[in-house]
Amino acid sequence: MLVAMKDENIGKAERVTSLYRWQSLRSELLFIYDTDVPQNALESVGTRESEFSAWLLRNGTVRLTADGKTVTAKQGDWVVCFGKQVSQKFSPGAAILSLRVLQNWPDGQGAFQGGPLAVFRAADHPQVERTAMRILRGVKAPEVNEATLSDPRYVFLGQTRCDFDSFLRYECNLLTWIGALSKAMQTMGRPVLPPGETDPRLDRACQLINSVPVGDAFPERALTGVTGLSLGRLNYLFNQAYGWSAHAHWEKRRVNRARLALEQPDVRVKEVAAQLGFLQLSHFSAWFKRNTGASPRAYRRQVNPAAGPMRS
Repeated sequence: MLVAMKDENIGKAERVTSLYRWQSLRSELLFIYDTDVPQNALESVGTRESEFSAWLLRNGTVRLTADGKTVTAKQGDWVVCFGKQVSQKFSPGAAILSLRVLQNWPDGQGAFQGGPLAVFRAADHPQVERTAMRILRGVKAPEVNEATLSDPRYVFLGQTRCDFDSFLRYECNLLTWIGALSKAMQTMGRPVLPPGETDPRLDRACQLINSVPVGDAFPERALTGVTGLSLGRLNYLFNQAYGWSAHAHWEKRRVNRARLALEQPDVRVKEVAAQLGFLQLSHFSAWFKRNTGASPRAYRRQVNPAAGPMRS
């Protein structure tokens, strides 16, 4: 079991920033389920950006490797993964309560500190499971059919329809769960730290990029409008702060969305291309390979090697 050492050098002042900065920390639940791990997902590899997974092992074990670090978790453990390059191997018959959360600051940096993996006993922090189950009770369980049996993850949120009051309860439950997880992580010396202060115009630019639909064109005019800067000057500030341009920041977000969509076995590649605004499948395939090193089909086989034939 991985237990992070407490960092006594992290002072309270380093954990404090303005409400404006905290409100720029994005938290979005991508999926939640509580069931057996599908046979075709027992062993897989993949790439992630600006997101983390949290699994409570109901049954069986998992060996998880992320960014060169490896842990093994057993029944009754929570294992949390913040890594980018991830591979997993569950034992046959494994069952998990699983949440995947897209959480990042405007520059794409994750919230939790201290490395790609963490493991803790659920019994030591019962509020993490308790609050996760509140979220699960608030979403609609899928009908059992061939699609959900092969991969139940992507059905819950899509099938759940609610009014505004129900949505607010859902959001409150999600933030409460993140707070319970944060308390558990803090006991291992892994607090949530805000990033260093940056030019507020960069914050506005990143927030705009994160809010525009991924199928739209690069929002150059809107960016220059909200920042009051030319694109050249904005790119200079981006490179100084993050090491990449505003357009590259936009493309990183689009690539991440494409990866997430391609992990859904029931979504055709051409549907993913359309979501990203590509009129030609060949153009999408070339763009995806240029940014990830693998074609959409090769990436899907890599993530889910046990899946059947893939549809275009």
